[in-house]
Amino acid sequence: MKSISMLLLATATLLYSCQENKKPLELNATIKDTNAAVVENDTTKKTLEATTIEFIESEHDFGTINEGQIVEYDFKFKNTGTHPLVIADAKASCGCTIPEWTKDPVLPGKEGTLKVKYNSTGKDGKIHKTVSVFANTTPEVTTIDINVVVKAKDTSMGPMKK
Repeated sequence: MKSISMLLLATATLLYSCQENKKPLELNATIKDTNAAVVENDTTKKTLEATTIEFIESEHDFGTINEGQIVEYDFKFKNTGTHPLVIADAKASCGCTIPEWTKDPVLPGKEGTLKVKYNSTGKDGKIHKTVSVFANTTPEVTTIDINVVVKAKDTSMGPMKK
């Protein structure tokens, strides 16, 4: 009976989370004063007002790299709105791309960073990856892109001796 209840709860959660929801993003955050905003780890959820984000660059081309190289780029963004900006999550289109971002709220007019690391191990050719940034912004999801050409390792054994 317990497993059926858990299954129903999981199904309901999945169905609810897949629906388009236009509510403001809910995060654990507290604005301490007008100069600082701090994310709290308490159980009180505060609905953050929507703001806007502007990436200085929304696309980066790493050029040509050798297979196995790890490259990274810092995407700079600015809170162009009137409320603190909080990035709730950033998801890459595959596991070879790892995003790291400013965890603290970014006050209006201030800047933050989204670092993207790309691991080319086992890759070859022209690659295009995306990172979706989820925040209390309008729209709620902003996408950035990376491009790279990966030159495969030379796996030939060279000339054979007779």
